Amino acid sequence: MMSGALMWEDEQILLPIDEFGWYRAALNYRTSIILGKPCTEFAPIWNALKEVAPNWIGFREERCAPNPEFVAEIQKERE
Repeated sequence: MMSGALMWEDEQILLPIDEFGWYRAALNYRTSIILGKPCTEFAPIWNALKEVAPNWIGFREERCAPNPEFVAEIQKERE
């Protein structure tokens, strides 16, 4: 979890601290998709990331769709 968003270990990237905002927003957006409640506020960041890094492992279909197992993990971590 990062800032309340689901993140896999292989998705960790090295960024300067002042650039972490867009990454957290993208992870937050994906988490909102997994929860079945897309947060449209972060959709433009997600879409921009898809344009510049379409093969990023975080875009794998099984990581970007509603999933009861992931929902349970997210809720557990948020408690």
